Amino acid sequence: MREIEFALKEKVGTIMVDSKYELELINQIAESL
Repeated sequence: MREIEFALKEKVGTIMVDSKYELELINQIAESL
């Protein structure tokens, strides 16, 4: 049970990092327009 919880947290963390990176990318594109 604990392993599943850890795997979920790892996935969620990765998703959060990905979306944060995407937001940075969008901001950079918006600034250059």
